[in-house]
Amino acid sequence: MTIALSVIAGLAIGIGFIVVFATIMPFSSTSNVIQKDHFISLTIRGLKATYNIGEAVNFSVNQKGGGCAFPDIWIENTMGNKVWSANSLSNALLCPSIEDKTQFEMEWTPGVASDYPRMNETGQYFVVAKFDSDSVRQGFRVN
Repeated sequence: MTIALSVIAGLAIGIGFIVVFATIMPFSSTSNVIQKDHFISLTIRGLKATYNIGEAVNFSVNQKGGGCAFPDIWIENTMGNKVWSANSLSNALLCPSIEDKTQFEMEWTPGVASDYPRMNETGQYFVVAKFDSDSVRQGFRVN
């Protein structure tokens, strides 16, 4: 009988802790939900609607927020195949030092004038910039 009462008391105390813990946790500043420590807004700038075959496709990607987090930047065809991608390593060296990641803003210009992407086939293409789940996609045509 004493063992049964001890087990019942132990279960009651355990359930009490669970109820108290479940009640307090939603109001706690610590959460078990994984949240992004950044907010990023990406915008493609300077992309023309139409280019000629072999013409330099000059554009930039504006990033607001997120700190020095170079987005993946590429050009894909209508089949979704990457036909060009930016080299992130060289641009990462240009990042300014900033404490508040929400205040970060950077204009990423893929390549330099001598190596801007050039499409050698006519058709529809898309510039894509992506970081984590944040992305932007803008189309252009090559005649």
